[in-house]
Amino acid sequence: MLPTPMHDLRLYAHRGASRLLPENTIAAFQQALQDGATHLELDVHLSRDGKVVVAHDRDGLRMAGQAALICESAATEIVRWNMGARFQPHAQASDRTRFDPGRKYPPPLLDEVLANFPEAPLNVDIKQHDGAATRAVLELLERSNAAARTHLTSFSGEVLQRVRAAGFQGGSGVRNPDLLRLLFLPRWWPADYRGRGDAVQLPRRRGRWVFDRARFIERVHRAGLRIDYWVVNEPQEAELLFGRGADGVMSDDPARMGSVFQAARLTRNASGASSA
Repeated sequence: MLPTPMHDLRLYAHRGASRLLPENTIAAFQQALQDGATHLELDVHLSRDGKVVVAHDRDGLRMAGQAALICESAATEIVRWNMGARFQPHAQASDRTRFDPGRKYPPPLLDEVLANFPEAPLNVDIKQHDGAATRAVLELLERSNAAARTHLTSFSGEVLQRVRAAGFQGGSGVRNPDLLRLLFLPRWWPADYRGRGDAVQLPRRRGRWVFDRARFIERVHRAGLRIDYWVVNEPQEAELLFGRGADGVMSDDPARMGSVFQAARLTRNASGASSA
């Protein structure tokens, strides 16, 4: 049997510390890093005037009470939105006192995130699936010398193909067809994923498919890939996944994951040292 690759263990802040503060904002990202997150997970769209906006939804209705589409709005309009307008801290948030309802929480541009957190590793989900959005993200990361610390992913296989065709120097996600090969091909089947991405990122379950079994995690590792799970907000769930070999979890409240994550990292580091 091939040895299981040793990947670094990661605690991603899913849209920042989004149980405590409005998601995908500078405040949420800052809080997440203070709470022990190793990576910031965020989402991007392209504005009408070609700026890369950090936001999950295609419009501002859910968070800011603004029905306008990002792709049809100028960046100067978007950054005036208040993403805290409809926000309430989660009942189980580790520190519900962080949110200030009298403060404005604007959606940032990606270059603002890069400037505010110049050393933070990023996991960027390109939500807008046209070629212009992908090109804008790639060009911005190149200009900012941020490609090496950025992992790009998308629900669109075409976006991921464009990312890799452009010769992106950072990491990238695995397309759904390759994920299905991992699920269904025999264990002895040779898996070569060079040029197809470096990480599988997925929920524990999707419909009738189950992705959190130790056997599946082992197959992902045998293919040379890391595997991260979203969204994990209960410490017991994170402990179970790390125990089965998961390489990372994405959480809305990294502070709640802190002790489990540190214990898992110590265990993995010890395992790596003993096998060296």
